[in-house]
Amino acid sequence: MGNTQTMKTILISFLFFSLIGLTTGEDLQELPLPELEQQAEAGGAEAQAELAHRYAYGEGVPQDYEKCYKLAVLTAEKQ
Repeated sequence: MGNTQTMKTILISFLFFSLIGLTTGEDLQELPLPELEQQAEAGGAEAQAELAHRYAYGEGVPQDYEKCYKLAVLTAEKQ
């Protein structure tokens, strides 16, 4: 596996296992990016997790594994 593929596999695995059981009453998947970023910056674990997911898969943002990792770590620390 190449370096990028290895990093992607690790991040997605980390994200999946870190976020098991994380639930929210608000559907953050439909939240516009500026609002999601605001909630994530305010420390919202659910928003951080959703934003990490978006960066991991490039959904509505450029794919960025480094940002994904940083957000996933912040979210996992709150578990």
